[in-house]
Amino acid sequence: MSRGTMRRSICTLLVLLCAPALAAMESNRIVLRVNDRIATLFDYEKRRDERLRAIQQSDLDPQSRAELIDQIGVEVMANMLDELLILSRADQIGYRPTQDEVDIAVERAKRNFGIQNDEQFAQALESSGMTAESFREQVENNLRVSQVMAQEVQRRVLLEEEDLRRYYYENQEQFTTPERVRLQEIVVLETSDLTADERSALAQELIDALEGGESMADLADRYAEEGSTSGLVELGWIQRGDLDSSLEDAVWDLPAGGTSAPVDGRGGLHVLQVLEREESAVLPFSEVADEIDGRERTRLMGEEYEGYLTELRDSAYIRIAHLPEDAQGFRIQETASRLTFEDALAEVEDADSER
Repeated sequence: MSRGTMRRSICTLLVLLCAPALAAMESNRIVLRVNDRIATLFDYEKRRDERLRAIQQSDLDPQSRAELIDQIGVEVMANMLDELLILSRADQIGYRPTQDEVDIAVERAKRNFGIQNDEQFAQALESSGMTAESFREQVENNLRVSQVMAQEVQRRVLLEEEDLRRYYYENQEQFTTPERVRLQEIVVLETSDLTADERSALAQELIDALEGGESMADLADRYAEEGSTSGLVELGWIQRGDLDSSLEDAVWDLPAGGTSAPVDGRGGLHVLQVLEREESAVLPFSEVADEIDGRERTRLMGEEYEGYLTELRDSAYIRIAHLPEDAQGFRIQETASRLTFEDALAEVEDADSER
């Protein structure tokens, strides 16, 4: 073997030996530092791939999906920045959940995902590209984020009954129940052996019997045996727009107990009876106070969260190093990540429900 050939062989061997190490170094490269916390290229790529998988499996239309994918790098960097800011704050206040708290949160997460046994859990981890250890670590981080949220963001939200009542009176259309009727019917079947005139006469016979006090259930049983009508059809509570307009128009102004004229519709002639009516009404404040409180508390927490993250960013040491190529549009002053807020809020609500 010539000296040149030997040199090339040695160089090739060195490249092959060094390739895994170089790949590991690249994967461990820091892309973001927040105080004493860091995120590596591996962290970024893992989150990006998870987010990409979620977008691809969503029911979004192709254009919306493409727009999200186009911004995925910026979104993932914003998420990592927000999480590192809050985890760094958790470090500062010294909060770390106990192992028992993490165990409880892991089991709660399994229940929320409908996981009933270890085999299903293993399959879920595999499909998401996670290990049991990384899942547990993520759950622990979620607990730390939720604790910071509860301790430093939730306490900023002050809601008095006066605030709830003001919202109630200013938005009463949101708490107005629509007018509705409860219906039942019999259909004189067009598939029967009766002529059109005979079907009309039978429909009128049914109406006369109903107005005379007979029950629709008894009439349905009697005539269904002859094959000329359907059985009793319970339509239940109906709002405007739930039925064919010709059927609705025939009953909408009838009182409870009223019977419609025959309506030519799908399947034959429909004879409808109103069992109950409920007029449109505004629900009392006492029935919707909790709903308003939850809705307003979530909105206000979102606003406070935005301001809180701005405060954390302004007081933190943040350095972007080696920004990934597909996240070049990212800036430190990006608006707060909605995903981090929603995930943290869900953890707070879950923890509250467990108490």
